Amino acid sequence: MKQKTKIVIGILALLLMICGLAWWFLPVRFLRGVAPEEVVTVQVCNGNNGHEFEITDANAISYLVKEIQQIAFQKEGFASEVPIWYQLTFFNKSGEKIVTFGVQNTSLMRKEITQKWTVFYGCHGELNAVGEELERLESAQFPDYNKDPAFSTYKP
Repeated sequence: MKQKTKIVIGILALLLMICGLAWWFLPVRFLRGVAPEEVVTVQVCNGNNGHEFEITDANAISYLVKEIQQIAFQKEGFASEVPIWYQLTFFNKSGEKIVTFGVQNTSLMRKEITQKWTVFYGCHGELNAVGEELERLESAQFPDYNKDPAFSTYKP
């Protein structure tokens, strides 16, 4: 009986490891299943300078959603308390939060899994268009805004 129990526990542990590895290496797509028309507001916070603003223009929202949706991200690691460039919170027509995540730079996004731990998701610079659009929208609302030169190069 003990031998069978050990075998079952070993098989379950192996399956758990395989599932964990599969989860880690599968690509991630943010905002999957969200139609751009469903999003009516995006709250944006620039963690570098404290600027907060809302995006309500349907064209700007559609552009951001479509750009983010087309990028396949890979999980890169975990971290805690790393500063963020842009934090985006997407809201639907009912005012309910769809998702919150951060754009760390042109190659890195982050999503909090607990209050202290964050998962980083990497790509190969495809977030450049998103970053440029966010900077354009921010500079329109804050004339004193200066582009952060470290935006494209920061790694946690």
